[in-house]
Amino acid sequence: MVIAGLVMDSVGSYLLMASFVVIHFAALGDESMLDRWCLSSYSVKHRRQWYRLISAGFVHSGWLHLALNCLGIWYFGTLVEDLVGPFLMVVFFLFSVIGGSVYSMRLRRFDHDYQAVGASGGVMGLMMMSVMWVPTVKLGLFILPVMLPGWLFAVIINWASMAFSLTDDKQRISHEGHLGGAFWGGLIGALVMIVIFGMVGDILSETQLDNSTGENSFSSLLWLGPFGLSEGSHEMFIRWMGMRYSFDYSMSWVLLWAGILPVGLFWLLQEIQPSVFKRNWWKK
Repeated sequence: MVIAGLVMDSVGSYLLMASFVVIHFAALGDESMLDRWCLSSYSVKHRRQWYRLISAGFVHSGWLHLALNCLGIWYFGTLVEDLVGPFLMVVFFLFSVIGGSVYSMRLRRFDHDYQAVGASGGVMGLMMMSVMWVPTVKLGLFILPVMLPGWLFAVIINWASMAFSLTDDKQRISHEGHLGGAFWGGLIGALVMIVIFGMVGDILSETQLDNSTGENSFSSLLWLGPFGLSEGSHEMFIRWMGMRYSFDYSMSWVLLWAGILPVGLFWLLQEIQPSVFKRNWWKK
């Protein structure tokens, strides 16, 4: 993207990170801001403060929390943005944040007022898309210097989050938010792959060489203007075409079946039979 004559790469990701920092500084000077912006199941359900489903993704409990989520945007937001453009990256992030909020509220619907803050749901959604679209990505934890294939790391994280979501500690990490973001982000990632790769095949089969110019005619790509909302839409689609025939996406589908759909099943089972999932299971 070109702004004022300057080439700005990953502008959407940097704007997200900047918004986190600015809002965090604002919250430092306003002690009530965290309470007004956090996800509060009571306020959403009884006061109809639906904005909290999104605003919770922009406030953080401390500097470490803020730094980790900014790092996640830097890793995964920039990669997703490089493939779909800044507009859709931000839209996918917001959908994942909302998904994390809704998922959290449903799993903790018996709590009087479940509260959570942070962009982790959105970051998890972007991570699922990154791993699914670029299956050669390797990930690891700071405390463990071992790098795992991205799909395996994502599967482990999701299953661990499902287990830890059954703990009853009110001060713990919002594993429910992570799961909701991962679930909706993963579904978006799978849908985009199916649609784009399907179009790649159709376009390649229909494209003919224009003898007068010696170039391929991509008239079918007109829809890509809104897809990327930038002049680089054509280049992004070409990149997807190259990815389609450069990577082995079998592990991406393993991630979908072993790491993302089980999160949806976990949600469904708790909706149908919540008594089966008891808190403090490790003490029994």
